[in-house]
Amino acid sequence: MALKFMDWIFVEFEVCDVSLRHFPEASFDAIFSKDVLYHVKDKDSLYKRFLTWLKPGGKLLVVDFNRCDEDLSDAFKSYLEFRKNTWYLLTLNEYEKCIQNAGFINITAEDISLLQTNTIVNECEMMKNKREEIIQKFDEKSYNRWISKLEIKHKVTESGNHLWGLFYGEKAKNNLKTDKGY
Repeated sequence: MALKFMDWIFVEFEVCDVSLRHFPEASFDAIFSKDVLYHVKDKDSLYKRFLTWLKPGGKLLVVDFNRCDEDLSDAFKSYLEFRKNTWYLLTLNEYEKCIQNAGFINITAEDISLLQTNTIVNECEMMKNKREEIIQKFDEKSYNRWISKLEIKHKVTESGNHLWGLFYGEKAKNNLKTDKGY
């Protein structure tokens, strides 16, 4: 899907398996991903490919699920067991290091889990307020399953085990990894 904003801004979106997709070098000014790369097992290779696909000075912005540095609670271990072989969570520090090891510079990593917790609470409240409408369009079993999943997600996020990270990095303007863009 392509969108044109004004005469000089052109944005193209594509839904694909990014681990299988290939693009020519220096194809993009920016790469953005939200809440999906936790499904990718080999993040090291993926971020190296992202770096290759970006133009010099290109930007990377990722919002993704993470896990805490401490021992995980039994409840969160159970939550992850249900998702094994589909969720590959790193700590915020591991994720930042992965992006750094790929060759990105000016990296920032931020824990935005409070925003995630608030979002889950708002989603759950909205769904509860539209319960009858949702059940009419779907069914009560689906509605109850969705509410249950949101409540579990809220519990594990609020516990501090399930984190939400915001990551930013840049491709150097030249081939030197030390380029700060000055």
